[in-house]
Amino acid sequence: MAMIKRWVFAFLLVCFLQQLWAQPGTPVQLPGTKFTMIPPSGFAQATAFTGFQEERTGAVIMVNGLPAPYAATADAFTEEGLRSQGMALVSKEQVEIGQSEGVLLTVTQAANGTKYKKYILMFGYEDGTCLVTGMFPEKAANLSEPVRTAMLSVAFHADQDDNPLDAVPFIVDVTGTGFKLAKYAGGMLMYSTDGRVPTDKPALLVGNSLAAVPVGDRKQYTTERLRKLPGAAAAAVKETRALSIDGLDGYEVIAESETEGGTKEMISLTMLFDDAGGYYMLVGMTKEDIGAYVDIFRKIALTFRRK
Repeated sequence: MAMIKRWVFAFLLVCFLQQLWAQPGTPVQLPGTKFTMIPPSGFAQATAFTGFQEERTGAVIMVNGLPAPYAATADAFTEEGLRSQGMALVSKEQVEIGQSEGVLLTVTQAANGTKYKKYILMFGYEDGTCLVTGMFPEKAANLSEPVRTAMLSVAFHADQDDNPLDAVPFIVDVTGTGFKLAKYAGGMLMYSTDGRVPTDKPALLVGNSLAAVPVGDRKQYTTERLRKLPGAAAAAVKETRALSIDGLDGYEVIAESETEGGTKEMISLTMLFDDAGGYYMLVGMTKEDIGAYVDIFRKIALTFRRK
């Protein structure tokens, strides 16, 4: 669960937009989920994550379904926890979304010299939690009410098609590898050999950047990105190699870390970079059959294709 939350917090900016604009007042189905939302006027549906963006100000609304109970998820968003993520809690209010109880947090956060206002909405559905994040520059105060209203319009539809493969701009083939698609969250496809997330079994996460990033040296950036993965800060790099997949150049890093219980864990990170400053990332993790899974993760990476 901690890993999922870190990924959700990490992906809060976006660069790609669909060219079709939603009609005001019309609920829009969110690909890969069972949710709809009425977006604010002038917001376009994004293709790099599930939600909407207003191009002029860079305002975003992100929607994610988390595989965790609502009460446990909401309890984790404490004032201290938010502060550790660089956010200051302004207010907290109880809300109802349909027949579900929820909570709406208002926070502020500074990044790259700009102060942002954020709304964080959580509510329970079936056996999971819907997490909706709205963010915009604080100086764009006119967006506050439209973003808040849009977020509160989110609705859960049990019979809605939520094929997560429709929500991402890439394809990977896990046929014959034992991996099963377990979840789509935070703009990432999550696979595991037991079909569960979270899991202690071998797992694979595939996603893409949501904004152009100042990469510089791609090899160095890949290693630095590895260090930011949960549990990998002190991982020992065993192998680094250059590669090219689907016309994109990049690097693969294989590393080993040790869990709190003393068990070895292998981490495989493949990063592919495009010329626009974005990247695609495949992260494999296993505590078992390390040698075999290095080959399996490489086999899957070679099937990567952009849509």
